[in-house]
Amino acid sequence: MNGPFSQLGDQLGGIWKQLGVNQRVSLVLATLIVVGGLAGMMLWSSRVNYALLYGRLDDAEAAKVIVVLNESKTPYRTGANGSILVPADKVHTLRMQLASRGIPRGEGVGFEIFDKPNFGISDFVQRANYSRAVQGELARTISQLDEIEGARVMIVMPENRLLTDNTRRATASVFVKLKPHAQLPASAVNSIRFLVANAVEGLQANFVSVVDNHGNVLSENNENDSIGGLS
Repeated sequence: MNGPFSQLGDQLGGIWKQLGVNQRVSLVLATLIVVGGLAGMMLWSSRVNYALLYGRLDDAEAAKVIVVLNESKTPYRTGANGSILVPADKVHTLRMQLASRGIPRGEGVGFEIFDKPNFGISDFVQRANYSRAVQGELARTISQLDEIEGARVMIVMPENRLLTDNTRRATASVFVKLKPHAQLPASAVNSIRFLVANAVEGLQANFVSVVDNHGNVLSENNENDSIGGLS
């Protein structure tokens, strides 16, 4: 007794015999195109879309990030200039996980913000992005000091840079998270203020304040010291 599949096969075979050569070729080509299209769609949908996790990391910080990625069995790729890429849907979760472990030491976005071209954005957005990048790069540099676990830099520029009014000067604030039982010497505080001032046009070192995670204004004791010669 023939089953339904056998009957279907007989019917298809009969139809195939009735087709001419050109019709058979067209049917085979159409079938191949459909199968190839479906295979391509499946391959494309399964492809991992990678996005930038961190950029401009030094070898030591990149190694720490990779250790965490390996522990969580997260696929990753490494790129030029110390960049690490991970699946796009995991970027924010991984950044939170890494931040909770103090990795990387430098906080904030750096000049990798310009890695992707942004056509058509306004000059204001360009300036804002540049300011964010400078703040991020300064924070990363300051975080390299032995006593510091992390840092954040905030820069305020006057709206009109042509004005020389003392009330409209550029200013900067640096927040540093010290390592347990660590103290930041006055020379290091002066170095931080000097570093920030020289990275920002029109900013004088005595207009850079430094505060630690205990609420101490570290720059307060340096106002009358050698910082005056750094401005």
